[in-house]
Amino acid sequence: MDLTEALLGEHGVLYALFDRMEVLVAEASDVGALRSGFELLGEALSSHARLEEDLLFSLLAQSGPIAVMHSEHELIDERIAELYAAKTLPQARAAFAALASVTRDHLAKEEAILFPVAQSTLRASGQLDDNLRHWGRLRGVAVA
Repeated sequence: MDLTEALLGEHGVLYALFDRMEVLVAEASDVGALRSGFELLGEALSSHARLEEDLLFSLLAQSGPIAVMHSEHELIDERIAELYAAKTLPQARAAFAALASVTRDHLAKEEAILFPVAQSTLRASGQLDDNLRHWGRLRGVAVA
């Protein structure tokens, strides 16, 4: 396993969180019932983005896709802020839909473009393995 595969695994968790939140948002009768779920989702997204920026984007700093990926992380942060600011259920539903859309599109780009570029350009150097161990320390998991 390398760093890109670990991050891909995190994508799986994020997709599951979005799927569950979609059900909760559809069934909610007020915004208050959604707050803790929104906070969990926001923290998971922010934590994942920080790791990508620190551990992967830094290795690909000269690569064209990095500027796009970084700007999309900023857009996701803006959507998270809108979600937190929602005062009514319609606002919360719209903010969640916008966040889900931009995030799913972003994750798909990473999976189709960024991760393969990283694997093809960085695998031989061992940097993905080194940063996988760093990822494991930050996530509190043992990486062989």
